[in-house]
Amino acid sequence: MVSGRVSKTLDFIDGNFAVGASYMDTQRALLSQGKNTDTGMSSFGINFTLTGNISSALGWSYRLDLSDSRMSLNKIKARNTRQAEHSARLVILPQKPFRMELAGEYYHNEVQAGKFKDAAICDAKAIYSLSKRVELMFSATNLCNKREYIFTNYGTISSTDNIHRLRGREILPTVHIKK
Repeated sequence: MVSGRVSKTLDFIDGNFAVGASYMDTQRALLSQGKNTDTGMSSFGINFTLTGNISSALGWSYRLDLSDSRMSLNKIKARNTRQAEHSARLVILPQKPFRMELAGEYYHNEVQAGKFKDAAICDAKAIYSLSKRVELMFSATNLCNKREYIFTNYGTISSTDNIHRLRGREILPTVHIKK
């Protein structure tokens, strides 16, 4: 596996830009029903992150993750699987000691050649700092109340049903005490 990351401060947006990448290639010989079976898997991923501040009361970040995975069996290439994930966060500081955070993620995953599954998740937080050590926080996760993420992958040698159960909408009050 090889991975790396570079970043650059961007004064004009009071933030930075970063690019990261990783590559992995695995080849194995397995014994299946008395026959030698060569398997291989490779993946490549790249991500871009951009953060900034519009003012002292408003900050933001955006991240894009792209990945491509391949699997082969006995030198027969199976299809690629591509995924994209967009993440955005907005931090609002209307007046100290209060702040709000809004976050969203959008997933665009290839489940069959040329067919994609999309999903969006949104969260929100309100935080009030009582002191340097104590914060009160109210967080709401999965605001759209999406409960399942379901799709079927069809490969050259198999099909796989994927059912990801998601926690429903949650509202959680928290007292955070820092050391």
